Amino acid sequence: MKLRILSTGPGLLATLQDLGRPQARGFGVPLSGAMDTHSHILANLLLGNAPEMATLECTGGKLDAIVEKGGHLALSGAGGALFVDGRSVPPERTIGVPDGTLLTIQPMPGGNFSYLAAAGGWKFAPVFGSASTYLAGGVGGYEGRALEKGDVLHGALELDSPSKMEVASWFFRTDGHSAPRLDTPLDISVLEGPEWSWWPVAQQQAFLNNAARVSKDRSRQAVRIEGRAALGHNFAELHSTGVCPGTIQVPPDDDPAILMADAQTTGGFPRIAQVIAVDLPKIAQAKTGQLLRFRMVDLAEASQKLIEYELGLERLGTAVRYRSGSA
Repeated sequence: MKLRILSTGPGLLATLQDLGRPQARGFGVPLSGAMDTHSHILANLLLGNAPEMATLECTGGKLDAIVEKGGHLALSGAGGALFVDGRSVPPERTIGVPDGTLLTIQPMPGGNFSYLAAAGGWKFAPVFGSASTYLAGGVGGYEGRALEKGDVLHGALELDSPSKMEVASWFFRTDGHSAPRLDTPLDISVLEGPEWSWWPVAQQQAFLNNAARVSKDRSRQAVRIEGRAALGHNFAELHSTGVCPGTIQVPPDDDPAILMADAQTTGGFPRIAQVIAVDLPKIAQAKTGQLLRFRMVDLAEASQKLIEYELGLERLGTAVRYRSGSA
């Protein structure tokens, strides 16, 4: 597989990502990786790839690319739609593309991120064992930066090119491409943060009972939420302490921030809550203005949700292997 970038539309951010580099966090290196890990994993599973293989994450604009060496691809994620030689291809299914095919990933209103996987993954030079692009540090991915016109991606496997376009009849049935109404709150499960008890009960209840709104102030590092003035505090700042993706920090005079994939490893603001792992992709795909409602769960429920989610992914992977005859 060989893919050459022809053009990048205004606002596009296209980077190579995987599931990040958790083993490097002890050295102060951010996790990075896919913002929507669920869609990243689905794109890989469609092709029989391991979940941790690199995908191309696209957000914010249009991408055009020419297939110089054909192969098999899959796109997942509510933020983009795939077009092959101008023909729309339904999401969550595998496609075979011959040499010379024009690929377009068009941004869609249902979300923010989409993920293009290649059979066997994309080739990359590992940094701490990961393909993830950390833009602030200029490491990982494609020379530590976003893709630009003329860049070439290579598949990790040498496979024969299909002679014509092939679109699989089977697909993953998901609801990832239906945009929620902005005024209908997304339910987000959270755990108590280490400083949860610092807030009086009335403020704790306001945090859980009153909907918050996703701010336009968002990045791969954090997504801010509006409508949380009741959380204002005059707590002394903490000594710098551990944070991770999903941590909700509350500065004394600014909107709370939900930390995301490129979050720092330590911070000095109180941590009121922690978004559970299976719900963090919802935050990544939530549009600006989307209402959120937080629901407190305990560690046992959060763990059960994660187990059920991972078992579901395992079943999908098994189904793909049986479909391909490799099980």
